[in-house]
Amino acid sequence: VDSKNSSDHRKSQKVLFVARMEIGQKRPDLMLSIWEMIVSNHRDWELIFLGDGPDLNKLKAYVNELKIENVRFMGFVDPKPYYQDASIICLTSEYEGQGLALLEGMQFGVVPVSFHKWESIKDIIIDGKTGFLVKNGDIHEYAAKLENLMIDSSLRERLSKEAQVHSNRFLIGKIGPLWLDLFQKLLREKNTLDLKLNQQRIIK
Repeated sequence: VDSKNSSDHRKSQKVLFVARMEIGQKRPDLMLSIWEMIVSNHRDWELIFLGDGPDLNKLKAYVNELKIENVRFMGFVDPKPYYQDASIICLTSEYEGQGLALLEGMQFGVVPVSFHKWESIKDIIIDGKTGFLVKNGDIHEYAAKLENLMIDSSLRERLSKEAQVHSNRFLIGKIGPLWLDLFQKLLREKNTLDLKLNQQRIIK
C-alpha cells in the first residue's frame, strides 16, 4: 500500500478493524465487546470494520441486537482511504503470521493496538512507543488503552509519528535486500558443504 504524503492528511476520530470476519481466529467479536465498554463516553468516535467473511452477518446481527453505537461494516474494500483517514487500528486475533494490516496502517500513521498473543507482534509494536500491546485476553486493559488513545490527541500524534517511522523498516526496499543476502549466504554454505562431502568421497 502506497503511503506517500499520508502524513499531510488530517486524521479523523475513527478506529479501524481490518481482517477477515471470522470469529475463530480474528475475533472481531472481542473487538465489539471492547468497543461496547467505551463507546458511550466517546460518541464522536466510530469503529469501522473492513473485510468480509463467514461471520459478517452474525456480527451485524449482534450489533443490531445490542444496539452498539457507532459501528460500521464496510465489507471488502480498498483499505487505503481508511488508513489515510483513521487514527487507530486494532487487532484482536488469536494468532497471526505477522499482522500485515497493522503494518499497512502504521505506514499511514495509524496507531496500532493489539493483544500480545504471539511473539512476532513485538517486532511490529513497541509498547508505548509505536502503539500499545495488551496482556493476552485482557479486554479491560485493552479498552483502557484504546480509550486513553482516543482521549489524548498529543499521545496519538506522538505514537503516530513513531509508528510511521518504525513501519518503514518493513518496506520491501529494506527487507528485500536482507532476504537476498540470507539466500546468498545459505547458498554459499550449501556449496561449501557439498564441496567438503565430495572431497571426503574422493579420499575414501
